[in-house]
Amino acid sequence: MRRDEWGQLAEHFNMMAAEIQQVMAKNFDLTRHLEDRVKEETHKVVELQKQVDDLKQLTALGHLTANIAHDLGTPLHSIGGLVQLLLERKGWPPDVAHKLELIFQQTQRLDNVIQNVRRATRLPEPRFEILTIEKVLSETLPLVEPLMQKSNVTMSVDIDDSIPPLYMDRYRIQTALFNIIQNALEAMPTGGKITITAQAMPSEKMVSITVRDTGRGMSPEMLDKACEPFYSSHKDEGMRGLGLAIVRDIVKAHGGKMEIKSAESGGTSIILYLPVSDDGKHPV
Repeated sequence: MRRDEWGQLAEHFNMMAAEIQQVMAKNFDLTRHLEDRVKEETHKVVELQKQVDDLKQLTALGHLTANIAHDLGTPLHSIGGLVQLLLERKGWPPDVAHKLELIFQQTQRLDNVIQNVRRATRLPEPRFEILTIEKVLSETLPLVEPLMQKSNVTMSVDIDDSIPPLYMDRYRIQTALFNIIQNALEAMPTGGKITITAQAMPSEKMVSITVRDTGRGMSPEMLDKACEPFYSSHKDEGMRGLGLAIVRDIVKAHGGKMEIKSAESGGTSIILYLPVSDDGKHPV
């Protein structure tokens, strides 16, 4: 090989080496950018999960305190009323009248404590914004991916293109969907399928979001009690029984309603009906 041929070969080799170096540099930049995006999206999912969990816990606590307030408040008001009637009678010895007054004051104090606890656990006012169903689902489904990975359950999503944006509280609707999907997964311990569909209902000015599973169905008795706080078909899972009660309250706060369809032979559908606003404002 002549000297000039060696020179050309060396030149081509250097050019190829430079191109390889450029490609490697681009790959490095792309990899670093991808890692940053993954970290950013992971952080978003973690923050979203925390906000959904906080809302779920606060809602559960609100139901718990409401039940306690009712269970304690009813007999407490009866005691206070009876003591008040006794105090209206004249002729009690001074020490008896004093003790009756103390009892009445303590019933009033306990009632104030109960009301303060209820106020402290009351959910903050909803923060409504214009959102699409696609957006809410895209932020919710990553939250259930860890649960999906542990089960032999597949999922399909079908959203009607004609659905307009809705006026929603992002985290409350995400909490509702998360609870429904979690219930569906629990109904399919050996695997199955979850189907999520969203359809426009122009004549009713509503949008329906349906979460359907192929798990064990509900008996008529279970259907009647499905939305009762702390009711659960599983033993020792009273807190989980809050799931559908929370969903119902969230949907009602949006001016909508919830429907449950199920058969003992298998399969349950939870349908959320949310109103469409003509002027872009909260329709409730």
